[in-house]
Amino acid sequence: MARNVGYRNTVESPDPSVQVSSSPAIAISSTLCHRPQTVQIQVEQEPPQNSPAAATMAAARPGLNILVFLGSVREGRMALRVGRYVQQLLEKRQHKVTILDPKELNLGEVEQPLHFYKDPSLAPVILHQINKQIQEADGFVVVSAEYNSGMTPALASIMDNFPPVSYGYRPSAIVTYSMGQFGGIRAAMQLRQFLSELTTVHMSSMIVIPKVHESLSEEGSATSDSLARASEAMCKQLEWYAHALKTERNTNGIPK
Repeated sequence: MARNVGYRNTVESPDPSVQVSSSPAIAISSTLCHRPQTVQIQVEQEPPQNSPAAATMAAARPGLNILVFLGSVREGRMALRVGRYVQQLLEKRQHKVTILDPKELNLGEVEQPLHFYKDPSLAPVILHQINKQIQEADGFVVVSAEYNSGMTPALASIMDNFPPVSYGYRPSAIVTYSMGQFGGIRAAMQLRQFLSELTTVHMSSMIVIPKVHESLSEEGSATSDSLARASEAMCKQLEWYAHALKTERNTNGIPK
């Protein structure tokens, strides 16, 4: 027997808990509606950053070998103070830091990258030395100003001297800066593409430093809390990926 309920026709069902409609609507069991189920999910939370438990966890992991590339050779450059900031930041977290400064290395323009030599023994010794440092690193930090809405030529020049396989399957973090208010963010976007081509895994958390001459002292000390927070986020990502990728490389190698 059908009865009219509002605008829809409802047919009585032998099971009083279910109403069957002649309209396209889906029948819903009142039994399901009135018997909610509670699911308990246990989430393991990290200990507070400054707690003894956090210190124990940090101490349990060995320090990493991090290579920092500076990207400027210009007179009056801010790359040195940014490099000092990154170095102090990582060394406080018990990591070994090596800075590669293109001005000190003085490699010049890339005329023939290391991997373009038919006979590698003919390549300059300095290229072999730097390539070995890259291969032994657990991760990279690239420091760049923004020139004409892009990364600096000096940074591309030094990194392009070496094959992607030397950088491969290691994490990379981006640090950009500018004298203006945007902190070199356009250079950072270009660096993401560049670092991907080198087969590194670049971090989503970056350090972007606007008004760098005010944000950092000449010694590399930060003058703002916001910079410290961004730096903490980047370091955590870099450490996590560096340990994870190092374990995988040591266990299974890298794709051929």
